[in-house]
Amino acid sequence: MGNPADFGIEGLSDEAVLRSRKTHGKNTLDYNKEYSYLDVLKSVFKESMVILLAVASNIYFISGNVGDCIFFLVCILAGGGHFQKLPTYRYCMLRNRTNP
Repeated sequence: MGNPADFGIEGLSDEAVLRSRKTHGKNTLDYNKEYSYLDVLKSVFKESMVILLAVASNIYFISGNVGDCIFFLVCILAGGGHFQKLPTYRYCMLRNRTNP
């Protein structure tokens, strides 16, 4: 891979980098943050598919189709892979702690 300067690409000056960090923060991921089940549950309910299924479930409940309402609630709980999010967050946190 070549040097970016060879292609006429210039990066930020040291001064611009410091201004950017002051304005936007460092460009890093925070794997040291502790995630609880409540944090993961909050992130799940921000997903558009879960919101759509919850709305559909409420429509079925209001219209008297309780069986379909329960089916959609089960889909919300079983689908989306949100049960995998917490172990993934914790793995990243542990990996960051063990790598120097």
